Amino acid sequence: MDQRFEEQAHDAACRVMGEAVWQLIATGETVSQEAIANMIVMLAERRLNLEDSVALSVLNGTSKPF
Repeated sequence: MDQRFEEQAHDAACRVMGEAVWQLIATGETVSQEAIANMIVMLAERRLNLEDSVALSVLNGTSKPF
């Protein structure tokens, strides 16, 4: 895999996970791997894209995006 793509995928996943954690903290929810994944799905319902897919793949421990 192209090194530049891997860097971009990493940055994108970090942004998506950061957004999810921010939302959980802002609403007083407990931050856990499951809560982050659920929040990503909620935030992505209208815009599921490669960034969201990569973030969910990382959280689920899979090597391939959904």
